[in-house]
Amino acid sequence: MKLNPDKFYVVYKPTPDSEMADIFSGRPNDMNGIRLQFRGGMKPEQVFGLYDSKTDAQKDANMLWKKHKKLDKTTTYGIYTSSGIFKFKKEFASQKDLQDYLDEMYIKGKHYAAYRITESPKKITKVQLKSFDDKIDSDDTLTGEDLDQLENLFKILTNKPASEGMVLANSFDTFLREFIPNDIWVAMGGTLNNS
Repeated sequence: MKLNPDKFYVVYKPTPDSEMADIFSGRPNDMNGIRLQFRGGMKPEQVFGLYDSKTDAQKDANMLWKKHKKLDKTTTYGIYTSSGIFKFKKEFASQKDLQDYLDEMYIKGKHYAAYRITESPKKITKVQLKSFDDKIDSDDTLTGEDLDQLENLFKILTNKPASEGMVLANSFDTFLREFIPNDIWVAMGGTLNNS
């Protein structure tokens, strides 16, 4: 089969966050367009195939999409009030579903924020827990609500997977977040600012 370099269709391999339009846009491409994509950083392994027929491209794109959706797991988010109080956990199949939910709640007068929760079974080690507990106990600047929140986090980390700690830690102010040791923060699913 000969491919027309001035009009062909590209089907891309899905990534974990792909939507159908990321796999196949339905619009034709040409050699100049594909050259610019490669120049912009696209890699050959990201392309599933090139097609002279939109119908054939759509057929393979649909097959990839169905396979991708079967493998695609939902993502769990912690839902928080605008003042940072945790309300509940909820799963969404895509970023669009999450945004649609937040928009719907906003219309209903509920101003929610959502933070992704890394669903990892990893637990904090006893050594890490001891170090964190000692840090809490030895800091005489912690009082009242701050101390209560850190002690609640410690209890969660003692009994549950580390990712459950992020549900609470997402509502912490900067001072409390920075109080959490880096190794525990990363184990909970947080990232470090390397600046």
